[in-house]
Amino acid sequence: MAVVTLLGSLCPITSCHVQSFVEAKRILLGEKGSLTRPDKLELFAAVFGYISLNGDSHVKYKLESMGTPSLAKHQRQTLVELATQEHDSWLGYDNTHIGMLAVLRAQWPYLNFVHFTMNGADDVAKYRKWEYCEAGNSDTRMITMGRPGFTEQVRVGMGEIGINVAVHPQGNACFILGPELPGVSATAARQALMEGDVDRLLLERMLHPDVIAWCLKYSPYRPQDNTNSSSSNSEILRSGSSSSSSSSSSSSSSSSSIWRRRSRSNGAGAATTTASAGSEFSK
Repeated sequence: MAVVTLLGSLCPITSCHVQSFVEAKRILLGEKGSLTRPDKLELFAAVFGYISLNGDSHVKYKLESMGTPSLAKHQRQTLVELATQEHDSWLGYDNTHIGMLAVLRAQWPYLNFVHFTMNGADDVAKYRKWEYCEAGNSDTRMITMGRPGFTEQVRVGMGEIGINVAVHPQGNACFILGPELPGVSATAARQALMEGDVDRLLLERMLHPDVIAWCLKYSPYRPQDNTNSSSSNSEILRSGSSSSSSSSSSSSSSSSSIWRRRSRSNGAGAATTTASAGSEFSK
């Protein structure tokens, strides 16, 4: 069983964050149409993804340096839950950051849960995170999603730790390089939300529709000049599901506990189904 985790500010979570998990799952399961699997990467029976958030002080400092207000952690959690709702059988929020990994291992000790940390190429290049996966350090396993302007830097770094990218362009079992995804940043999403004349198609390439609706109703990224944008905003708010309107910050605590219960239930179901079918789990 593969467990993929991502820790970030996600203010707000973008479509690229969610797509990163989808692509990681495809690679790990060896689904048709995914990139060539890295050499010696085992085939997994199932994949679970968990998103964790940086604390409020870190995010507030980071965004204030840009002159931008931030969302509180419980608000960002609500947006994570909205953005991942179509994938909630295997992907969701973890308040403890890799804490669910310990829960899974304790609850199903006879299964082998393999942990992968996932980051974007920009973050990996900035902090030279490929060095965590140098030869002999098999305990650290990473998935890096390509990002325009940074993927090549990561490939150079892969060479520094002994990966011949000409032969193994997707890396190895410890350091996996995923596809290059569109450069959708949370910064660009915030800017698009704050534009008075909201471009719905542009926003929906960046954010889940329910995230858009929530941000336009509750977040500090609402357009300031409402006289010019009220009709556009109303249309987008109506396009979001009814759950968006009820997903206020006060509901985030209960929705988190629902996810944790659901994830444990789904894990049990996956384990029972796979075991009863006599499938082999990754070792």
